Amino acid sequence: MKSYKKIFILFTPLFLIMLFLGVSISYAKTAMLTPGAQMRYETTTIAKKKQAVNVLNLNLTNPNITIEMGYNSPLNTWKTVPAFAKANAYDKHHVIGAVNASLFHMRDNKLPMYLLAQNKQIINFGAEREMEDTGFMSVPAAFGMDESGKAIIGRYKIQASFSYQGNTYPLSGFNRAREENESVLFTSSFRYPNTRTNSTGYEVIVAKLSKDINKSVGFGETVTGQIVGTRLYGEKSSAMIPKDGFVISTQGMSVEQVRNMKIGDEIALTIDIDEKWQNSKFMLASGPLLVQEGKTNLTIDTSTAKAKARRARTAITVDAAGTRVYMVTVDNTKGNPGMTLEEFSNYLVSLGAYQAINLDGGGSTTMAIRNPGSRYAGLINSPSDGRMRPVSTVLQAISKAPYGPPAKVSAQRTKAGILKPGDSTSFTVTSVLDSYNNLLPIYKTGVKVVPDPSINKIGKMSDNKFIATKPGTGFVTVNYASVSVKVPVKVAKKK
Repeated sequence: MKSYKKIFILFTPLFLIMLFLGVSISYAKTAMLTPGAQMRYETTTIAKKKQAVNVLNLNLTNPNITIEMGYNSPLNTWKTVPAFAKANAYDKHHVIGAVNASLFHMRDNKLPMYLLAQNKQIINFGAEREMEDTGFMSVPAAFGMDESGKAIIGRYKIQASFSYQGNTYPLSGFNRAREENESVLFTSSFRYPNTRTNSTGYEVIVAKLSKDINKSVGFGETVTGQIVGTRLYGEKSSAMIPKDGFVISTQGMSVEQVRNMKIGDEIALTIDIDEKWQNSKFMLASGPLLVQEGKTNLTIDTSTAKAKARRARTAITVDAAGTRVYMVTVDNTKGNPGMTLEEFSNYLVSLGAYQAINLDGGGSTTMAIRNPGSRYAGLINSPSDGRMRPVSTVLQAISKAPYGPPAKVSAQRTKAGILKPGDSTSFTVTSVLDSYNNLLPIYKTGVKVVPDPSINKIGKMSDNKFIATKPGTGFVTVNYASVSVKVPVKVAKKK
């Protein structure tokens, strides 16, 4: 954070937009993390309330900058955001920033609530959506990256169907409550071990799948399985969902599609997605949408308690070209009450968001940043629980920049504070960075300390060691390879 510089908001069209939306910037600090990635911390006033906001600004036109999804294996195990970032950092794959991502079940199966996919394959099927418009995910939406490296935020639609004895039938939905005349698919990524349906339907239980539909099935791929049981109309207990299978739950007119199925018969299932998402590098479902086509436009009823609550928030935004992305967190701590969803949406519009989607918030809201001089990303916001909450998934800003020659060196005295006559100190290099702010190894043979003439007035040098003799100030220059830094020295009178 020491490398941040104070900036001032000028009277610009963007400032006018912010003023119209009730957004007032008190001050902001910025730092370049690496070319193409800039961090900004703001104290902002929105609706007459002070807010603490972190904004990671990513330029995807820079060939070294991209965004990836991070998750654990198995999916129902969690890590903190910095722990994810550290685990996923390696040579030429620098995690320069990360935020928490998916909503997830903190109880029950402990899986992410909604769809995760990577390289055209399903990682987690999750639930289709929430049935009420009071829910975050009443409209299925996601963030992802396309094949060209551009970011996408928008709605999606799963197209699922099953085939039996030459006939194919569309499914009404998946892993959600069944309604009248529907056929709903339940998989083992459903929140509960059984379908939790009422007794007015007919359910077919399928196991022994040719592939695990929650982990390795590609969009458009067909999986076969064997019918192993049925749950008949009137039975009070709902069907248990096999770990290696699924259940088709029907009601009303849809019952005719499955009524004549027999135990031991083969059935096929196909899961596909709309064309916009078919070739995505990854997609992570979340919600609600907060900004659509550059305007405050939420896919949740803003009068509901969930939307009106002031809490910590996390979101990701993208511009119209898909090349400028902001990862944003808002704190909810003493003195910083957090934002409502509508206030958050207005703030994201003020940043220039064309599309924006809400990620998990509250105690999960976490941002980690690799500050210059650090090898790994560390926590920079203030979690509302007073500690970091382990989460199921993250979105990570990645720099693929190669290591270059030294471009910046940091050094310090081995004895901190103000020296007194008789004290001595050596000088050590604490970090060496290349032009991408990658941390380079330090070789002691490359370090050379050159005293300024001012040093001779307050003491003397012996190799790398300074011995203080008189009060005053001076400095030494620490050279490393082709770069250098000045280290101040102050000697005070003995008391």
